Amino acid sequence: MQKIDLRSFFILLACVTVVVTTMNLSSCSSDNEEDLFAPDEMAMEEDTLPISYATQIIPILENNNCLNCHNESGANVLGAGNVLEGYDNLRVYVDNGALVGVLDGSNDYTPMPPGGSITSFELELIQQWIEEGAENN
Repeated sequence: MQKIDLRSFFILLACVTVVVTTMNLSSCSSDNEEDLFAPDEMAMEEDTLPISYATQIIPILENNNCLNCHNESGANVLGAGNVLEGYDNLRVYVDNGALVGVLDGSNDYTPMPPGGSITSFELELIQQWIEEGAENN
């Protein structure tokens, strides 16, 4: 076995460090936040399947606490009488434009949910669902 002097060892170590560092830095140069954290948005653009009321719209309403107030049991007390629970009830607000109106604050509607808002992606998803006919799917 051949002995390596200390100087050669440090030169080799420095070269390996430069190569590894360069590879690590260049491998992430084209990544951005959307590529790393928004797969649902990219899937929506590429996907040609219709938006699903059951698997996409209901979760938006649940995750933004819409159904905590606007349900069958609490709508008269907390939800100003507006029931969004169930497809037939929600469809009334889809058809008269109130659903999108409260979510984007347009046409003098009081913005909902109180103290917050849905994401632009969620609003676009709801609008696309409505444009597709707001089916009960």
